[in-house]
Amino acid sequence: MPELLWTKEFKERFCNHVIVVPELRSVFYLNGSNMYAGMKIRRLDMHSGEELANFLTRAHVYDLAFSTDFSEVIANTERRLFLLSSMTLSEILRCETRVPANTTSMLHLGRMVAMKGFSPGTAVSMYDLNSKQVKRIKLRAGVPLYRDIHPETFLACCSKNGSVWRINLDTYDSENLLAKQLFFDGSAINHESKTLWLSEESMNLYELTNKVHRLSLVHPFMIEEFALDFHFKKISVTADGNFLWVARETRCDIETCSNYHRSHVCVLSIKEGMKQVKQFEIPDEEDLGHMDAPSGLIFTERRFSGGERFKLTCWKI
Repeated sequence: MPELLWTKEFKERFCNHVIVVPELRSVFYLNGSNMYAGMKIRRLDMHSGEELANFLTRAHVYDLAFSTDFSEVIANTERRLFLLSSMTLSEILRCETRVPANTTSMLHLGRMVAMKGFSPGTAVSMYDLNSKQVKRIKLRAGVPLYRDIHPETFLACCSKNGSVWRINLDTYDSENLLAKQLFFDGSAINHESKTLWLSEESMNLYELTNKVHRLSLVHPFMIEEFALDFHFKKISVTADGNFLWVARETRCDIETCSNYHRSHVCVLSIKEGMKQVKQFEIPDEEDLGHMDAPSGLIFTERRFSGGERFKLTCWKI
């Protein structure tokens, strides 16, 4: 049975969700609130939910990106970049010049920051924190961006045209790793097994997928398909690459609700042919906010009417 670690109620509604960094085992991050004047990034204790530090942005933050040693974190708003200490969330650097707008995915690559918006038609922007100059890589890539298994490259994915690109940090040359035209909705990378997992997107607007694909990041970049006996939306992979977590979806009554309700987190053994070994049922009146297989944590949320209160619960599988 999953272990209930803690439940905490906040006096505001968070517009972004939990951000877990498995390498920072004792903390996690929350981002945003329902009032622009009070929008903050928060650093909280993993074991109690208590706030340890915060940084006031007064603007919606689209993404957080950590340095390779996890000592720094970059936050981006509409036209600003904040370089912060990941421990204290104190400000190290603020950039307001030539910052690409509408960036929803970032990578902290030392003095360079890779930035990409959701639209597949826009370029990948390389922002220099020192010179404030921008180099744009004309590539039909979308989000998300991932650290590659090689330190000199990174990965750019595009769910809408079914492509995964490897980009060289020195030359900005790009290599297409995914030749198959696969439209995917969710993704997760696993550096231990050198694979990228992609959940296939259904071509039917009213259906969810039951297929997941595993792309090898080592030449010749083979891709495998796994068909599950249920529909799902979100995926995550354990650090050792042996288990896949999927957020199982069940459909509401078509006459009362046209949406899907995420009701279970299923743990599947990859080595045993996607055999289900564990299942976590989301409590009534709560939603799945975030699941992180590398840390073994699930966060459930409850938003109260009026948006004045927000309850967050942390579970350990």
